[in-house]
Amino acid sequence: MKLMSKIFIALFLLSTSKNIAANVMCYDPTGPSWRNLVYKTLNINNSSISWSGPANTLSPGTSLASWSDSATDYSFFSCPGITYISSDSHNPQTWIISSKTPLNGFTYTLNGVTYPVFPTGAQGIGYILGAADPNKVLTPLGSTALQMFSTTDGGKTLGVKYLFRYVITGPLKSGITNIPSQQIGTIQMRDGPTVLAAGSSPIFLKSATLTVTAATCTVNTNNIFVTLPSIDITKLSAVGSTSTPSNFNISLTCPGGINTYMVMTDNTNTANRSDRLSLVPSSIAKGVAVQITKADGSLVKFGPDSANPGTANQFLVFNNLSGTQSIPLTARLIRTGPITPGSLTAIATYTFSYQ
Repeated sequence: MKLMSKIFIALFLLSTSKNIAANVMCYDPTGPSWRNLVYKTLNINNSSISWSGPANTLSPGTSLASWSDSATDYSFFSCPGITYISSDSHNPQTWIISSKTPLNGFTYTLNGVTYPVFPTGAQGIGYILGAADPNKVLTPLGSTALQMFSTTDGGKTLGVKYLFRYVITGPLKSGITNIPSQQIGTIQMRDGPTVLAAGSSPIFLKSATLTVTAATCTVNTNNIFVTLPSIDITKLSAVGSTSTPSNFNISLTCPGGINTYMVMTDNTNTANRSDRLSLVPSSIAKGVAVQITKADGSLVKFGPDSANPGTANQFLVFNNLSGTQSIPLTARLIRTGPITPGSLTAIATYTFSYQ
């Protein structure tokens, strides 16, 4: 019976030791005794940011270096006096965890490193965050916990460096956008490979204001109705034959310094990327399409309804436009197959991009 009692006590002591395996504290070898590790709070301050320029220069997925905040703290975790950092496994580790879910499919690449982008709660603007030990490469804040640093017992401090940057996630309008104060993550101290945190420190994003002054043009021409003259089908004798063009213009008034781009979209078939504008289904005529030509005689190819720079088939209409100008265009018919006579209608929309 005494032997059984001793075995029971030994197992109990082993179990107790295992339950405290998530301890990372300050060890005093003169005691010996333990003291609590000192944690700091990571506060990200970028209280006032601004931008001015052509409205579509800042498209989703872009950012500015001035919209960043970074710092290095070599004693983010520390032990006072003669004590030093120690853990049960003799392997203290620092980890970073997000408080939010990143935007689906939205990333930003900086210095060759890809970062998930997180929402700020303000329309059109998100953020990225990277953190690491001061002597290590930045670890992007992601959707799961990521290890920043792993070491052994004996150090008095463990540091943290970080890089924060705002990223455009949607259209920005002129005016002031308020970004609320919020906790965006946590830095944890862990004991070796255990998933339990021995302690944690919050990451706070302080409130900020984004002031945008977006330069745009005034479109002086709204809906445009272009009437093509009646044509004898014998004038379109073969596929590819074209009719005499009809002229029309789009008028713009712009402040100085704007490069103005335009894309036209086939309203009937928005996926159309050709130079032939579809007829609306109610058209009686068949076997023809409409083509639009620019001032230089080249054909307009149709693209998506988007003002983002680099949109498919977007083209430059004015470089450094200032004042009021007109964009000269023409419309004509082109034969595409066997012709059925009758009336026809085709509709295109146009979208300007200010870059």
